[in-house]
Amino acid sequence: MNYPLVINPFNFEDIEAILRTVRGGQFTMGPQVSLFEKSFAERTGSKFAVMANSGSSANLIAASAFLYRNRNAIQRGAEVLVPAIAWSTTWSPLQQAGFKIKILDVNPDTLNVDVDTYIEAITTETKMIVAVSILGNPVDLARLRRECDEKNIILFEDNCESIGATVEGRQCGSFGHIGTFSFFYSHHISTIEGGMAVTDDEELYHILLSLRAHGWTREVPNDQFIRTKKLDEVRQQYNFALPGYNVRPMEISGALGLSQLKRLDSIVELRRKNAALFADIMQPLETYFSFQKEKYGKSSWFSFPIILRHGDETVRNALFLHLASDGVESRMVTGGCLTLHPMLKYFDVVPYKKPVVAENIHHCGLFVANHADNMQPRFELLKDSLQRFIGDHA
Repeated sequence: MNYPLVINPFNFEDIEAILRTVRGGQFTMGPQVSLFEKSFAERTGSKFAVMANSGSSANLIAASAFLYRNRNAIQRGAEVLVPAIAWSTTWSPLQQAGFKIKILDVNPDTLNVDVDTYIEAITTETKMIVAVSILGNPVDLARLRRECDEKNIILFEDNCESIGATVEGRQCGSFGHIGTFSFFYSHHISTIEGGMAVTDDEELYHILLSLRAHGWTREVPNDQFIRTKKLDEVRQQYNFALPGYNVRPMEISGALGLSQLKRLDSIVELRRKNAALFADIMQPLETYFSFQKEKYGKSSWFSFPIILRHGDETVRNALFLHLASDGVESRMVTGGCLTLHPMLKYFDVVPYKKPVVAENIHHCGLFVANHADNMQPRFELLKDSLQRFIGDHA
């Protein structure tokens, strides 16, 4: 028995979807991607969806899209509120779009930024809030969106770790002006690599389409928002309107997404059952470790963070090696704390409070995986390993 971070997420139907696509001869973005976008928009209750080659790329085009709106565009240099705990490509697109960032601490139970913390940090300079639901666990998104609307602030929702989570019965990822998702190999559903941006704003949808593919207008439905001079038939196919990228997905990724999306409800249900079992099995160890708590809505439980209540990075590193020796794979919590990464020197940072909780999670936290299968034997292995670690380090 071992406890891996990643297991093979593909079944026979997924492999058949790949083979059908290969036999069809269309390999880059095509009809399978388009159908997956339509199905995903319906699944999340969004009007529009744009697939990219990763969740990170979805964040890139999403952050950039707000610069190019004809109305209510955010200017470079605008202040953006961002969680201290997230992934590197939650933060990096904000720097690449030229925004100033104000780094906010997280709640020690949920590992998310509380809405009250966001509100306290808002100034007249604040133009956008980035909400990240960490490891499947929702932020209080319904309240946060109401606050953003009242204050005329953009809500950018990075939901890359939390597909299938809900707040007030609504899918996380659909509360933001743009919401993003990741379908990486180890995520709830997988297209090997892949991501999605969803929005109800048609102008943002057009901009996302252009930014995804070179900045051209070829896939943009009309010139309602991205207005350019009408060109001859040859040049119109290569009409570059925005400073875009090439982050288009493969057709195989679209086919895999369609196949796996059919199983999303059952995958989330199994993960939630595992979370209840995990809580029961780990409850006797709460004197020594803190575990993530579900507070708003329903988590889709990407994984299970384990935070040392007493200790430091040396003890955490010893725990990592101890678990590995027992066949339990673990890793740091998401991307750790932004303030403790050397990348921060390239950001324009608005001085704010020290993120004490986030830095503690960075130094004292690990997470283990959740899989859509019977996890009880793995949880028992983990518990036994943790108990022996406690005995050795008490």
